[in-house]
Amino acid sequence: NTLLDSEEVAVLDNTKPLTWKVRKTDGTVMEVPSICIWLPPPDTESGEVALHSQEVVERVAALLSKSRAWLVSCYTAYLRSLGHGSVPVFSKLLPQVREFLNHLERASGDILIDVEGRQQLMNALRVVRNNLVACGELLRPRAQFFMTIFIVIVSFSDLG
Repeated sequence: NTLLDSEEVAVLDNTKPLTWKVRKTDGTVMEVPSICIWLPPPDTESGEVALHSQEVVERVAALLSKSRAWLVSCYTAYLRSLGHGSVPVFSKLLPQVREFLNHLERASGDILIDVEGRQQLMNALRVVRNNLVACGELLRPRAQFFMTIFIVIVSFSDLG
């Protein structure tokens, strides 16, 4: 095996001062005199970009974690406020409301699994689902607001 002029190799082991183990692009592993290998200077700009990218990813992950916790808290509080007694729903929208509640329950088992307060959300969700009552067009203001939220969310979920 020989190494051609300007052939790129991956250095596998450079612990010996006189010979290094390298892998050629065809997969051949061989030892060559270390004097034959030219190592380019480190790319400090790439290192800085990688470090900055890692910081951005960590910030986004923290923001997502806070957002998920906030969503769980808001949904739990709102569902608890609805869960005392019957929850009137316009009869034509009852299937979509049930589907949304089912979807929220499935999502809480997947994307919200590690969020504190998840179990309280699940309990509030079950109470509301068990108390859904079909009604005519005239809804109490609280239930009307509840349905407006569901209509918007169901509309957005239909887009995907």
